[in-house]
Amino acid sequence: MIRRAVIILLICCGMAAGKSCPAGWSQYKNRCFMSVSTERTWAESERYCISMGGNLASVHSREEYNFIDSLFSTHRVWIGGCDAVQEGHWLWSDGTKFDYTLWNPGEPNNSVLDCPANCSTPPEQIHTLQAILLPVLALASSMISRAVLILPICCGVASAWIECCPKDWFPYFERCFKFDSTPRTWIDAEQYCQSIGGNLASIHSSDEYVYIQGMIHKLTNTNPRTWIGGWDAAQEGLWLWSDGSKFDYTRWNPGEPNHSGGAEDCIEMNTVEMMWWNDLPCNLARAALCSLS
Repeated sequence: MIRRAVIILLICCGMAAGKSCPAGWSQYKNRCFMSVSTERTWAESERYCISMGGNLASVHSREEYNFIDSLFSTHRVWIGGCDAVQEGHWLWSDGTKFDYTLWNPGEPNNSVLDCPANCSTPPEQIHTLQAILLPVLALASSMISRAVLILPICCGVASAWIECCPKDWFPYFERCFKFDSTPRTWIDAEQYCQSIGGNLASIHSSDEYVYIQGMIHKLTNTNPRTWIGGWDAAQEGLWLWSDGSKFDYTRWNPGEPNHSGGAEDCIEMNTVEMMWWNDLPCNLARAALCSLS
């Protein structure tokens, strides 16, 4: 993610070539990893990693997995994969594409849990575990060496430090947003957003939310109920954004989220006078708001 690239580069200023990981982190190519021994649930581990500036680790190649495994001796550790929103549809908590797997034979079997563990015995296998507490593997940033600022005044400005939003995306400070009216389930909407380079949108301020509402209304002349990237399927009441960013702003309708029927784990916007958020079953069809940073 671009915004995190800026943060990590600032942390690394003054280090060799400006490309080293912070102290206590281990570098693999353009990523930083850190092992943490404190035992937490998967959702609590993800929240902790976010507080450290990263996410539970995603894994995208066998070589990367071998490096990650070398950081541990005997512990089983959480990584960022989860299919709690919809069985069999796996997502990485940092919002990257789920483009690599190394399942143990017979896994995933959905016997108990929806989030996998990284096992170092044997080192080449990943398998699902029962709902026990595991140590954490934290991922800092997907980019160390790149610092890019997205500005609303892009396109046509000659500067290596300014990057335009893609066509049909709307800029808001360092972020880009895209609305798609096609009704989809939450998981299908997230996978659609990933296919065009983003994720279902996270929202981090009232001003940002008002801008998004105005953008959608301008495009549709209505205020359609729309999926955004919030979900709590991994642990009820512990909300996460699908792009891996910090869940630091809410706009709940009074009385929400209420987890009605015990099956409301995803967030829609533009409910009740087109102003608020509501938790909703993730298998319902809604329009989608995508974002990229």
